[in-house]
Amino acid sequence: MVLGGATTLRWQAAAGFTCVSSGGWAGSRSGVGSTSTARLIAATTYVLDCVRAGVRVRRSVTVAIEAPTVTLNLSQTAISENEPVTLRWSSRSATACVAAGGWTGARPSSGSEVVVGTRDPRTFTLTCRGSAARRATANARLLVHPVASLTSSAARVRSGSTVDLRWRATADSTCVASGSDPLFRGTLPAVGSRTSSPVTTTETFNLRCTNALGSALTSVSVAPGIRRVRWRAPARATDGRALARIHGYRVHAGSTPGALVRVADVPGTATSADLSLGSGDWHVSVSVLATVRTETGALVVRESELSRPFLRFTIR
Repeated sequence: MVLGGATTLRWQAAAGFTCVSSGGWAGSRSGVGSTSTARLIAATTYVLDCVRAGVRVRRSVTVAIEAPTVTLNLSQTAISENEPVTLRWSSRSATACVAAGGWTGARPSSGSEVVVGTRDPRTFTLTCRGSAARRATANARLLVHPVASLTSSAARVRSGSTVDLRWRATADSTCVASGSDPLFRGTLPAVGSRTSSPVTTTETFNLRCTNALGSALTSVSVAPGIRRVRWRAPARATDGRALARIHGYRVHAGSTPGALVRVADVPGTATSADLSLGSGDWHVSVSVLATVRTETGALVVRESELSRPFLRFTIR
């Protein structure tokens, strides 16, 4: 008998017997009859005692409750990252159901639910409880097509500097790194970080992550495009006037001495700057912003070049 269901009891005794019921039912009964039970939530025994002329006859029947069952299905078992999927479930002879794994909390005995926002594979579990503490559990496994991301702490660095590499792939993936850097090569976990070797030329870091549904390839490039330029703080402007106070510097760069543009402002008295430049030949000049005294004795702020070009270098 299914939990919460009812059944019909039928009996027949020989003529002249007087009958009394007990157990799951009670009261006087005629010698022949039928009746419906209440809705059953546990195994129940029905007893009928019939008497005639001092002769007693007892008969009984036990109605058992079937064990709970539960089914759980996915609208699709393999999806792309963050693709919605629908869970459908049903149970029988269950009083309550609880979800676990990829979802949590109480659930009705049957229903459906849309799950979104998943990047990693999940196992959805549904456990339903029936009578006499009996339980039934169903699982549904959702797989996700592999996704991989790889980032660097910087796209351009000073030559000889290192970068921090971070990656994340679908949780059940096996990842393999490749490239010329020996520190980023070989089998890697699905999630991790690593510091590169010193970058002296443009370096491309590759990562391929594979699971049962396929593979994903990602890469990131790092170039030695940052150069630190240094200069000496001047004591005088280009016209020979003494500098009363230095407020900062302006750095100009370009591919030719006649096409320089301002690429950095350096406040205060610092005498160096890190320039993020692409590959090629570069010409750099520096000018100072300082307070000078004019011929009339007034103090004014003027910009004076230190030299042109101040520095020339090549980035490959």
